[in-house]
Amino acid sequence: MAKAKKSTKKATKKTVKKVVKRVVRAAKPKIVERVGVIKLGENPATIIGNDVVVGQTAPEFSAQAIDWSLLPGLASTAGKVRILAAVPSLNTAVCDKETRTFNERAAALGDDIAILVISSDLPIAQKIWCGGAGIDKVQT
Repeated sequence: MAKAKKSTKKATKKTVKKVVKRVVRAAKPKIVERVGVIKLGENPATIIGNDVVVGQTAPEFSAQAIDWSLLPGLASTAGKVRILAAVPSLNTAVCDKETRTFNERAAALGDDIAILVISSDLPIAQKIWCGGAGIDKVQT
């Protein structure tokens, strides 16, 4: 009888381990790699993440705001039309021009339009750049 209890305990432990592994596997987000979707120069590049489809509901995201607070990207602009621009750094020629252009045009768009420019710059660098560039209509 003692032998039967031990084998039942072992079987139960194995079953629990299998279930836990399945739950953990299911909970992990699957990383999607899309090879050759874009080119950097002449070289095909791999994009990580799901494709964005017209009409698809955007997922909520958060970003570090210029004042170091955590900005809930979509919740903070609820009820507005949103323009999202992602740039590597505000302090590069193309990204600088893009952000300045969005800022200039934002004035004519009205208050029901929100423009968010997301960069990898630290908030202090964003603050310095925005102050120097006179950015006041676009949220970085």
